[in-house]
Amino acid sequence: MGCEGAICLNQGRRAVRCGGFLGARLRSGSLRPTEQRGVGDGILLDFGKGIFAVADSSDRNPSFSRRFLLRLSDALEGLPRLGTGDVCGEAEMAALKAEVEVRSATVLGEMSSPTESCTLTAVLILRTEAEWRGLVLHTGDSLLLQCDLGGRTVRRITESNFWMVGRTRRFFQVEYIPLTERSRLLLATDGFTGLRLPAAGTREDRVRQLFDEHPVEEVPDALIDGCDAVDGIRDDLALVSLEPAGIFFNDRRVLLGGTTTYLERRFQEGLTSGQFRNLYEPAPRAGVSVM
Repeated sequence: MGCEGAICLNQGRRAVRCGGFLGARLRSGSLRPTEQRGVGDGILLDFGKGIFAVADSSDRNPSFSRRFLLRLSDALEGLPRLGTGDVCGEAEMAALKAEVEVRSATVLGEMSSPTESCTLTAVLILRTEAEWRGLVLHTGDSLLLQCDLGGRTVRRITESNFWMVGRTRRFFQVEYIPLTERSRLLLATDGFTGLRLPAAGTREDRVRQLFDEHPVEEVPDALIDGCDAVDGIRDDLALVSLEPAGIFFNDRRVLLGGTTTYLERRFQEGLTSGQFRNLYEPAPRAGVSVM
C-alpha cells in the first residue's frame, strides 16, 4: 500500500514511512538467550510540530527515553510557527531558539535523576524566506548526519559528549542548520556504528549512496536490512531519515521504543502470535501511536 502523503506504520518492523518525507525504524538489540530487557532506544515523530528525534536510555532504566521524548514534545506545545509551514523571519527564529532553550531547560531540570539518563538528538524543521532550516537539539552520543545530494557531501552535525539527559540542565548543542531541497538528514543512536558496511568507502559514503539510490522513506529499512550484523551481540538501533523540503504537518505523534521489560515481552509475544504484521498500513488520523 502506498504511503505518499500519508503516515504508514509497520508494527512488525517497528517502522514508519511517509512517502517523500520520512522513514523511521527501531531495531532491538540481540541478547544472550537467558536475557530479556526493555529497549532503551526511542524515536519521536511529532508531525504536528515538525519535531523529529532519537534518544538512547541506559539499560538500567530503558523506558526513560520514551518518557523524556514525550515530556519534551509536550513542553514545546504552543510555540509560534511550529507546525504551520509559515515563513519565519530572522527575529522570529532567534526568539524561537531562545524559548526552546528556556522550556527544554525546565524539562531537563524536572527530569534530573541519579539513576536515569538518556541521549537526545532532535531537529525542528522550519521555513524561512530563502530556505528551510533545522533547529538541532543534541546531547550525548547519538548523532545527526546531513547529506547534500547536490554537492555530494555528508557531514556530521553533532558532537559526541558526556552531557546526558538526567545529568544536565541544558543541551550540549542548540543551533540552526541551513537546509535546501537537496538536503537529507539521518538521525541515529549509537547502534549505528555497529552496522556492517561494504569494505570500500566510509560510513558517510554509504549514507550518501543510499539517499542517492532510495526514496527517503526507504533508507532506514535499507540500512538495517542491508548492513545489519546477524551474529554476535548488537546494540539497540533507532534511525530516522528526513527530506526536510518534503515536510507536511499532521495532527499525529508517533513514539517507538523506550520500553520496559514487561512491554518488550508483550511485543515479542505479539510478533510470535502474528498480532503485529510486517506490513505498512495507514495510521489513524489523529492522536498518539506507540510501538
